[in-house]
Amino acid sequence: MIQSGESVRDAVVVLGANAIYTRDPLQRFPRDTPAINQHFSFKLRHRRLRLRYRRDGRQVRNPLCELRIRAGFRPRIIFANRTGGPLHRRRVIRVLAAVTALLGAPAALAQQEKVWRIGFLYQRSRESSVDRNLLGAFLRGLSDLGYVEGKNILIEWRFADGKYELFPGMAAELAQMNVDIIVAGNPPAIKAAQHATRTIPVVMISAPDPVDHGFIKSLSHPGGNITGLANLAIDVSVKQIELLRTILPKTSRFAALLNPDNPDSSAAAKRIQQAAAMQHRLQAIFVTARSARDLDGAFAAAVSEHVQAIITPADGALLQHRAIIAQLSMKHRLPAFSVFRENVEAGALLSYGPNLSQNYRRAAAYVDKILKGAKPADLPVEQPNTLHMSVNLRTAKALALSIPQEVLLRADEVID
Repeated sequence: MIQSGESVRDAVVVLGANAIYTRDPLQRFPRDTPAINQHFSFKLRHRRLRLRYRRDGRQVRNPLCELRIRAGFRPRIIFANRTGGPLHRRRVIRVLAAVTALLGAPAALAQQEKVWRIGFLYQRSRESSVDRNLLGAFLRGLSDLGYVEGKNILIEWRFADGKYELFPGMAAELAQMNVDIIVAGNPPAIKAAQHATRTIPVVMISAPDPVDHGFIKSLSHPGGNITGLANLAIDVSVKQIELLRTILPKTSRFAALLNPDNPDSSAAAKRIQQAAAMQHRLQAIFVTARSARDLDGAFAAAVSEHVQAIITPADGALLQHRAIIAQLSMKHRLPAFSVFRENVEAGALLSYGPNLSQNYRRAAAYVDKILKGAKPADLPVEQPNTLHMSVNLRTAKALALSIPQEVLLRADEVID
């Protein structure tokens, strides 16, 4: 029995022929309703529910059917089949299915979020501060685009530690793992990835003249499965030699330190030779070093040729040994010129070339586009629109050199 003004305690939810009771504190009787015979009763007849509501002796069948969702309450069904037929039951079941799908959709999407696998071929190791900075720039670029290592991306790191002959095996391993994309740090890594797969997308981080090396068809339309960034490292040789002549106007011979294991070394030598020929009475002497243990011999050979300076073209393995190169340059009193600012931080005199950190960060944008469905063949290769110049005044003072004011004014960074 329910007294006047009290809440109806129970409502009936029916699915098929099963009745389940649930509370509904939102339904109330009017206060002026007589208290006699105010109750719900139900019985199963031919497996169909008839809900009877008695008020003042009158019997009303199936008074309401609605789905209530109100703030602060869970969804409840107050069910009474007006016709008793099966059609309405199907409608209720469809409504329940729709509500369940809406409530469960966010969790389902979270569970189904794909974890992308990225293979990374890197020419050095992760030990030095420069390498941590470059790889960190790549990871920060991914993070800015919503990718977090260990959450929605898994990176398969492969470090050659300056041993380029390891790249073919590493690239083949990544291709066998069927990673979603391969990122290659330098031309030997790009070449290895190109030979390992023609289907997995490859992103170049730093590629001098990728068209000449056969990595792509053109900068605007790469074709194939390779795209990324070109660094124009070979093309800055002319400017480097101009700066060398500006700082050392009496220089007649300089050495160029090359890594014969780098496939770019022959192209770099040719470009340096042409740039030197453009200067009056300036000769280039080429010396080689594959590893740190070769550097002493390379500098000894340069000194025996009576050179007055040394240039280090772009090479990942030699960049790893930048501190040794800087020490030997100071030992033999040879001003060192390089492509990368990291050499100047280690003690070289001057650098002029692309900013590697920016290349690594921009490579993350290519990864994002490809993972979202873009085809490498349709993504134009980027070239740096700015080149960075760094000057180390401490090294200049140690070598008793005076840097012209015009060079200092054009420098982006002066280390004092």
